[in-house]
Amino acid sequence: MKVISISNQKGGVGKTSTTLCLADALRKKGKKVLIIDNDPQCNASSAMLAKTEDTNTMYDVFFRTATLNDSIQTTTNGDIIPNDLALMGIESQFTANPGNFMLMKSQMTNLNYDYVIIDTPPNYGFYSSVAWIASDYIIIPVRADKFAMDGLKIILGNINNSKALNPSLQILGVLQVVYDVRTKLDRETREGLPVIGKQENIPIFKTAIRTCQQLKEAQSQSMNISDYAPGSNATKDFMDLADEIEKEI
Repeated sequence: MKVISISNQKGGVGKTSTTLCLADALRKKGKKVLIIDNDPQCNASSAMLAKTEDTNTMYDVFFRTATLNDSIQTTTNGDIIPNDLALMGIESQFTANPGNFMLMKSQMTNLNYDYVIIDTPPNYGFYSSVAWIASDYIIIPVRADKFAMDGLKIILGNINNSKALNPSLQILGVLQVVYDVRTKLDRETREGLPVIGKQENIPIFKTAIRTCQQLKEAQSQSMNISDYAPGSNATKDFMDLADEIEKEI
């Protein structure tokens, strides 16, 4: 089983979309995939049509009244462990106990999946740290935006901090998303990422996720992109990304 966190310390860079669409592509390739929504904004849970009331969520996992395995939901869009809005703003309750940082990692061996994809919040705190400690790999989605690129260097430093508790953690790659070849900044970012990769000694995915209106439409309908628009750029690009990941790991 491979555990992959989708992370960037900046919001609005497509973390949840990447989580949902990568999981969808891997399922279409016949893999057994679980999404863990570790962001209290609950966007992945909402998109997957998961229940968050009167059922186990990450809230119960962190308060130790349920395990990860107890909290899996099977929806029409796939398997997910949902989050709960009640976890917003209470990270400090968990940081006092160092054992909490190992909570997710200690329960991963009880899951029976080919891939676990973790959606993380847009900040460096307990929820991101606990996901990285439980993960084998991190994928960093970025947009052609100065602040997003600045955020890339910040997240690299924070990932190194987490390696103290998870020395085997690797950056699987930086992924350019919402890529529009017609836009000069997007093209310049595409050309510049390999340079940054060499400077920081991190891999850059060959695949870029092109801008795709149908992706927004699919999410508004709470549908997987491959079901809503099987011939779309997003469907093709995420299948290419899944192929690239499988060859790498």
